Amino acid sequence: MYLGYWGLVAAPFPMAPDPRFFFLGSSHQSALSKLYYGMQSCSPGILVTGPHGAGKTFMLRLLIHALPPEKVNVGLLFNP
Repeated sequence: MYLGYWGLVAAPFPMAPDPRFFFLGSSHQSALSKLYYGMQSCSPGILVTGPHGAGKTFMLRLLIHALPPEKVNVGLLFNP
């Protein structure tokens, strides 16, 4: 319905945020830099904490989206 009428290239209201449409603000840049540093320093684990709705899962998905899949194996452990 939305795609044809508005001429959109993707569905406008997905269930999960899409990293392709992310605006990188200063706080998100800082968090993403720390995640990259943790990966590059070969840290045995990285813990991401914060309040509900802060974007923790989205930042991890953004990081995974940016990594080369042929060089990196990623595992996410969720404990609701």
